[in-house]
Amino acid sequence: MSKYNSIDNEEHIEKLIRWLIDEVVSAGGDGDGIWYSKYYSVKDIYPICEKINSEFKSPWELTLEGDTIHWSYYQESLIITNNLEHYNTSPSWQQVLIKY
Repeated sequence: MSKYNSIDNEEHIEKLIRWLIDEVVSAGGDGDGIWYSKYYSVKDIYPICEKINSEFKSPWELTLEGDTIHWSYYQESLIITNNLEHYNTSPSWQQVLIKY
């Protein structure tokens, strides 16, 4: 049995990711965000990120490495991870940090 829930409400997750991206972009070219996903596997979240990324005028670099999604464009970056250590060791300049 997986320790993560299945994504039953994809619309909710998509809205959260879009909000995170908007928040990162609003920093004016130097935004950083981390979402530590306690409830959903990044392997299930990744296809939602791919869908959103495909809609961007200039798609961001999007990779899934183990338990972490890295999503970046120049100096803007969003990390979605199942690794609590990434969350706990985030830099002090991190503008948005979510544990959900």
